[in-house]
Amino acid sequence: MGLIVKDRRSCPKHAEISLNAGVLRTTRGGCSNEGHGFTLIETVLVIALVGVLIVLLTPSLRGVRRAGDDAGAAAHLRSHASVFAMYASDHKQLLPNFFNPKADVFILRCPSRGIAVPVRYFEVSYSWGVGLADGYYEGNPAHPSFYSPAARGGRWSGGFLSSYQYACVFLADPDYWDPRRSRLEPEQLRAVRIDEVLFPSSKTLHVNRDRVARDGDDARRSGRELPLLPDLQASFIDGHAEIVKGDRQNRDSMGCWRRGSTGPWGIHTFPNPHLTHTLSGAHGRDIR
Repeated sequence: MGLIVKDRRSCPKHAEISLNAGVLRTTRGGCSNEGHGFTLIETVLVIALVGVLIVLLTPSLRGVRRAGDDAGAAAHLRSHASVFAMYASDHKQLLPNFFNPKADVFILRCPSRGIAVPVRYFEVSYSWGVGLADGYYEGNPAHPSFYSPAARGGRWSGGFLSSYQYACVFLADPDYWDPRRSRLEPEQLRAVRIDEVLFPSSKTLHVNRDRVARDGDDARRSGRELPLLPDLQASFIDGHAEIVKGDRQNRDSMGCWRRGSTGPWGIHTFPNPHLTHTLSGAHGRDIR
Protein backbone atom coordinates (compact mmCIF):
# COMPACT_ATOMS: atom_id res chain seq x y z
CA MET A 1 0.00 0.00 0.00
CA GLY A 2 1.41 3.30 -1.03
CA LEU A 3 1.09 6.51 0.95
CA ILE A 4 0.09 9.69 -0.79
CA VAL A 5 0.93 12.80 1.13
CA LYS A 6 -0.84 16.06 0.18
CA ASP A 7 0.75 19.39 0.99
CA ARG A 8 -1.62 21.28 3.35
CA ARG A 9 -0.38 24.57 1.89
CA SER A 10 -2.14 23.78 -1.38
CA CYS A 11 -5.37 23.21 0.50
CA PRO A 12 -5.52 25.81 3.29
CA LYS A 13 -8.62 24.49 5.01
CA HIS A 14 -8.60 21.25 7.01
CA ALA A 15 -8.17 18.25 4.67
CA GLU A 16 -9.82 14.97 5.53
CA ILE A 17 -7.73 11.95 4.59
CA SER A 18 -9.72 8.83 3.74
CA LEU A 19 -8.57 5.36 2.84
CA ASN A 20 -10.40 3.38 0.18
CA ALA A 21 -9.10 0.42 -1.76
CA GLY A 22 -5.55 1.33 -1.06
CA VAL A 23 -5.85 4.94 -2.29
CA LEU A 24 -5.63 7.98 -0.10
CA ARG A 25 -7.40 11.17 -1.26
CA THR A 26 -8.12 14.49 0.32
CA THR A 27 -11.61 15.96 0.41
CA ARG A 28 -12.86 19.35 1.48
CA GLY A 29 -15.25 21.97 0.15
CA GLY A 30 -13.87 23.21 -3.14
CA CYS A 31 -10.50 21.39 -2.79
CA SER A 32 -10.65 17.81 -3.98
CA ASN A 33 -8.80 15.52 -6.26
CA GLU A 34 -12.07 14.75 -8.08
CA GLY A 35 -14.26 17.26 -10.04
CA HIS A 36 -17.94 17.52 -9.00
CA GLY A 37 -19.83 19.53 -11.73
CA PHE A 38 -23.45 19.13 -12.83
CA THR A 39 -24.08 16.47 -15.42
CA LEU A 40 -26.24 17.23 -18.47
CA ILE A 41 -29.13 15.21 -17.01
CA GLU A 42 -28.96 17.09 -13.72
CA THR A 43 -28.99 20.43 -15.54
CA VAL A 44 -32.00 19.43 -17.64
CA LEU A 45 -33.85 18.27 -14.50
CA VAL A 46 -33.17 21.57 -12.72
CA ILE A 47 -34.44 23.58 -15.71
CA ALA A 48 -37.55 21.40 -15.93
CA LEU A 49 -38.22 21.82 -12.20
CA VAL A 50 -37.89 25.61 -12.43
CA GLY A 51 -40.30 25.61 -15.37
CA VAL A 52 -42.87 23.58 -13.43
CA LEU A 53 -42.59 25.91 -10.44
CA ILE A 54 -43.13 28.95 -12.68
CA VAL A 55 -46.24 27.39 -14.20
CA LEU A 56 -47.61 26.52 -10.76
CA LEU A 57 -46.85 29.90 -9.18
CA THR A 58 -47.86 32.24 -12.02
CA PRO A 59 -51.64 32.13 -11.27
CA SER A 60 -50.95 32.78 -7.59
CA LEU A 61 -48.64 35.70 -8.36
CA ARG A 62 -51.19 37.13 -10.77
CA GLY A 63 -53.84 36.83 -8.08
CA VAL A 64 -51.63 38.64 -5.57
CA ARG A 65 -50.99 41.42 -8.08
CA ARG A 66 -54.68 41.77 -8.86
CA ALA A 67 -55.53 41.93 -5.16
CA GLY A 68 -52.92 44.66 -4.72
CA ASP A 69 -54.34 46.61 -7.67
CA ASP A 70 -57.85 46.37 -6.26
CA ALA A 71 -56.73 47.48 -2.80
CA GLY A 72 -54.92 50.51 -4.22
CA ALA A 73 -57.88 51.46 -6.40
CA ALA A 74 -60.27 51.10 -3.44
CA ALA A 75 -58.17 53.60 -1.50
CA HIS A 76 -58.34 56.02 -4.45
CA LEU A 77 -62.08 55.59 -4.79
CA ARG A 78 -62.75 56.30 -1.12
CA SER A 79 -60.51 59.36 -1.28
CA HIS A 80 -62.34 60.73 -4.33
CA ALA A 81 -65.71 60.11 -2.70
CA SER A 82 -64.55 62.24 0.25
CA VAL A 83 -63.36 65.00 -2.08
CA PHE A 84 -66.70 65.07 -3.91
CA ALA A 85 -68.52 65.32 -0.59
CA MET A 86 -66.26 68.25 0.34
CA TYR A 87 -66.99 69.88 -3.02
CA ALA A 88 -70.73 69.53 -2.44
CA SER A 89 -70.34 71.06 1.00
CA ASP A 90 -68.46 74.00 -0.53
CA HIS A 91 -70.96 74.51 -3.38
CA LYS A 92 -74.44 74.52 -1.87
CA GLN A 93 -74.75 70.71 -2.02
CA LEU A 94 -74.09 70.59 -5.77
CA LEU A 95 -71.95 67.77 -7.12
CA PRO A 96 -69.25 68.74 -9.66
CA ASN A 97 -70.47 70.12 -12.97
CA PHE A 98 -68.31 72.81 -14.48
CA PHE A 99 -70.42 74.01 -17.42
CA ASN A 100 -73.45 75.97 -18.45
CA PRO A 101 -75.19 73.28 -20.54
CA LYS A 102 -76.55 75.91 -22.92
CA ALA A 103 -73.06 76.97 -24.02
CA ASP A 104 -71.81 76.13 -27.50
CA VAL A 105 -68.29 75.26 -26.35
CA PHE A 106 -67.18 73.67 -23.09
CA ILE A 107 -63.71 74.43 -21.74
CA LEU A 108 -62.42 72.63 -18.66
CA ARG A 109 -59.79 74.73 -16.89
CA CYS A 110 -57.01 74.42 -14.35
CA PRO A 111 -56.04 78.11 -13.94
CA SER A 112 -52.91 77.57 -11.81
CA ARG A 113 -51.32 75.53 -14.62
CA GLY A 114 -52.76 77.59 -17.47
CA ILE A 115 -54.56 74.51 -18.77
CA ALA A 116 -57.74 74.78 -20.84
CA VAL A 117 -59.13 71.55 -22.26
CA PRO A 118 -62.02 71.59 -24.77
CA VAL A 119 -64.44 68.79 -24.01
CA ARG A 120 -68.04 67.87 -24.65
CA TYR A 121 -70.53 68.15 -21.84
CA PHE A 122 -70.63 64.54 -20.66
CA GLU A 123 -66.89 64.08 -21.12
CA VAL A 124 -66.47 65.67 -17.69
CA SER A 125 -67.11 62.13 -16.45
CA TYR A 126 -63.56 61.21 -17.63
CA SER A 127 -61.68 64.49 -17.16
CA TRP A 128 -63.20 65.84 -13.94
CA GLY A 129 -59.73 65.97 -12.36
CA VAL A 130 -58.83 69.06 -14.40
CA GLY A 131 -61.72 71.05 -12.95
CA LEU A 132 -61.06 69.91 -9.36
CA ALA A 133 -57.26 70.08 -9.40
CA ASP A 134 -56.78 73.58 -8.01
CA GLY A 135 -59.21 73.31 -5.15
CA TYR A 136 -58.74 69.71 -4.07
CA TYR A 137 -55.75 67.98 -5.72
CA GLU A 138 -52.75 70.22 -5.08
CA GLY A 139 -53.20 71.99 -8.41
CA ASN A 140 -52.24 68.82 -10.28
CA PRO A 141 -54.66 67.88 -13.11
CA ALA A 142 -52.77 64.60 -13.55
CA HIS A 143 -52.69 63.68 -9.86
CA PRO A 144 -51.46 60.09 -9.26
CA SER A 145 -54.70 59.19 -7.51
CA PHE A 146 -56.61 59.73 -10.78
CA TYR A 147 -55.11 56.54 -12.22
CA SER A 148 -55.72 53.05 -10.88
CA PRO A 149 -52.77 50.71 -10.23
CA ALA A 150 -54.20 48.44 -12.95
CA ALA A 151 -53.83 51.19 -15.57
CA ARG A 152 -50.04 51.12 -16.04
CA GLY A 153 -50.35 53.51 -18.95
CA GLY A 154 -53.19 51.49 -20.45
CA ARG A 155 -55.70 52.54 -23.03
CA TRP A 156 -58.34 53.89 -20.65
CA SER A 157 -56.14 56.26 -18.65
CA GLY A 158 -53.48 58.82 -19.34
CA GLY A 159 -53.11 62.53 -19.75
CA PHE A 160 -56.20 64.11 -18.22
CA LEU A 161 -58.39 61.02 -18.50
CA SER A 162 -59.00 59.41 -15.11
CA SER A 163 -59.35 55.69 -14.53
CA TYR A 164 -62.34 56.47 -12.34
CA GLN A 165 -65.39 57.45 -14.36
CA TYR A 166 -67.65 59.94 -12.62
CA ALA A 167 -71.25 58.78 -12.91
CA CYS A 168 -72.97 60.81 -15.60
CA VAL A 169 -76.29 60.73 -13.76
CA PHE A 170 -74.97 63.63 -11.68
CA LEU A 171 -74.75 65.82 -14.78
CA ALA A 172 -78.48 65.82 -15.56
CA ASP A 173 -81.88 65.95 -13.93
CA PRO A 174 -83.15 62.53 -12.79
CA ASP A 175 -85.96 62.72 -15.37
CA TYR A 176 -83.37 62.90 -18.17
CA TRP A 177 -82.53 59.24 -17.52
CA ASP A 178 -86.14 58.07 -17.74
CA PRO A 179 -87.26 57.46 -21.37
CA ARG A 180 -90.83 58.42 -20.39
CA ARG A 181 -89.81 61.86 -19.12
CA SER A 182 -86.62 62.66 -21.01
CA ARG A 183 -86.38 65.73 -23.22
CA LEU A 184 -83.78 66.76 -25.78
CA GLU A 185 -80.57 68.45 -24.70
CA PRO A 186 -79.80 70.93 -23.27
CA GLU A 187 -83.04 70.76 -21.32
CA GLN A 188 -82.68 68.80 -18.09
CA LEU A 189 -78.87 69.07 -18.15
CA ARG A 190 -77.70 70.48 -14.83
CA ALA A 191 -75.69 69.77 -11.69
CA VAL A 192 -77.38 67.44 -9.20
CA ARG A 193 -77.50 68.17 -5.49
CA ILE A 194 -76.11 65.51 -3.21
CA ASP A 195 -79.30 65.64 -1.14
CA GLU A 196 -81.29 64.55 -4.23
CA VAL A 197 -79.69 61.10 -4.00
CA LEU A 198 -82.31 58.83 -2.47
CA PHE A 199 -80.14 55.75 -1.84
CA PRO A 200 -76.59 56.95 -0.97
CA SER A 201 -75.22 53.48 -0.16
CA SER A 202 -76.55 52.10 -3.46
CA LYS A 203 -75.73 55.02 -5.74
CA THR A 204 -72.46 54.79 -7.70
CA LEU A 205 -70.21 57.84 -7.72
CA HIS A 206 -67.19 56.48 -9.67
CA VAL A 207 -66.45 53.24 -11.51
CA ASN A 208 -62.91 51.91 -12.06
CA ARG A 209 -62.78 51.60 -15.85
CA ASP A 210 -59.26 50.20 -15.90
CA ARG A 211 -60.34 47.21 -13.85
CA VAL A 212 -62.98 46.50 -16.50
CA ALA A 213 -60.30 46.75 -19.21
CA ARG A 214 -57.91 44.52 -17.25
CA ASP A 215 -60.53 41.81 -16.74
CA GLY A 216 -61.46 42.01 -20.41
CA ASP A 217 -57.85 41.57 -21.48
CA ASP A 218 -57.43 38.60 -19.12
CA ALA A 219 -60.59 37.00 -20.52
CA ARG A 220 -59.42 37.38 -24.11
CA ARG A 221 -56.01 35.92 -23.35
CA SER A 222 -57.61 32.87 -21.76
CA GLY A 223 -60.26 32.50 -24.48
CA ARG A 224 -63.16 33.38 -22.17
CA GLU A 225 -65.94 35.89 -22.70
CA LEU A 226 -66.81 38.48 -20.11
CA PRO A 227 -70.35 38.12 -18.74
CA LEU A 228 -72.98 40.68 -19.64
CA LEU A 229 -72.73 42.02 -16.09
CA PRO A 230 -69.03 41.77 -15.14
CA ASP A 231 -67.87 42.56 -11.62
CA LEU A 232 -67.32 46.31 -11.21
CA GLN A 233 -65.32 48.25 -8.63
CA ALA A 234 -67.01 51.47 -7.57
CA SER A 235 -67.27 54.19 -4.96
CA PHE A 236 -70.63 55.29 -3.62
CA ILE A 237 -72.21 58.52 -2.45
CA ASP A 238 -72.02 57.43 1.20
CA GLY A 239 -68.21 57.22 0.86
CA HIS A 240 -67.58 53.47 0.73
CA ALA A 241 -66.00 51.50 -2.11
CA GLU A 242 -66.54 47.89 -3.10
CA ILE A 243 -66.40 45.33 -5.89
CA VAL A 244 -69.98 44.75 -7.02
CA LYS A 245 -70.73 41.26 -8.33
CA GLY A 246 -72.82 41.01 -11.47
CA ASP A 247 -75.80 39.42 -9.72
CA ARG A 248 -76.09 42.45 -7.40
CA GLN A 249 -76.11 45.03 -10.17
CA ASN A 250 -79.37 46.69 -11.08
CA ARG A 251 -80.12 45.94 -14.72
CA ASP A 252 -81.97 49.26 -15.00
CA SER A 253 -78.56 50.91 -14.90
CA MET A 254 -78.04 49.69 -18.48
CA GLY A 255 -80.77 52.03 -19.72
CA CYS A 256 -78.48 54.83 -20.88
CA TRP A 257 -76.74 52.53 -23.33
CA ARG A 258 -79.76 52.99 -25.57
CA ARG A 259 -79.38 56.75 -25.50
CA GLY A 260 -77.15 58.50 -28.04
CA SER A 261 -76.56 62.12 -27.08
CA THR A 262 -75.03 64.06 -29.96
CA GLY A 263 -73.63 67.50 -30.70
CA PRO A 264 -71.61 69.32 -28.03
CA TRP A 265 -73.01 67.04 -25.30
CA GLY A 266 -71.24 63.92 -26.51
CA ILE A 267 -72.06 60.44 -27.71
CA HIS A 268 -73.24 58.54 -24.70
CA THR A 269 -73.62 54.82 -25.27
CA PHE A 270 -71.65 51.57 -24.91
CA PRO A 271 -68.94 50.93 -23.61
CA ASN A 272 -69.62 53.20 -20.64
CA PRO A 273 -69.84 51.12 -17.44
CA HIS A 274 -73.54 50.69 -16.86
CA LEU A 275 -73.44 51.48 -13.13
CA THR A 276 -72.88 55.10 -14.15
CA HIS A 277 -76.22 55.39 -16.01
CA THR A 278 -79.12 54.38 -13.85
CA LEU A 279 -82.73 54.61 -14.89
CA SER A 280 -84.15 57.59 -12.92
CA GLY A 281 -80.65 58.96 -12.37
CA ALA A 282 -79.90 60.18 -8.85
CA HIS A 283 -83.26 58.81 -7.69
CA GLY A 284 -82.48 55.22 -8.64
CA ARG A 285 -80.44 52.35 -7.20
CA ASP A 286 -77.36 50.87 -8.84
CA ILE A 287 -77.02 47.77 -6.69
CA ARG A 288 -79.42 45.41 -4.93
